Amino acid sequence: MDKKATDILRLLVLITCMIFFGTGVLIVVKRIASEEVRWFFDILSASLFLLIFFWLLAQEESLKQGNRRDRQEI
Repeated sequence: MDKKATDILRLLVLITCMIFFGTGVLIVVKRIASEEVRWFFDILSASLFLLIFFWLLAQEESLKQGNRRDRQEI
């Protein structure tokens, strides 16, 4: 099975989203206000932002390559 960079980035984004929202729910439900948890949440949100940014760049490049390949076949 051929894995592309977009597939790996998409998987990383999905996992990070689940951890991000799970941590957010845990903070709200358990009423955790410690500084360590806030640092972890901030780092997690920054990494999610970066992953989504790079995933969208990779997705755009993949679409461009697909369009070029389609033009060459015609």
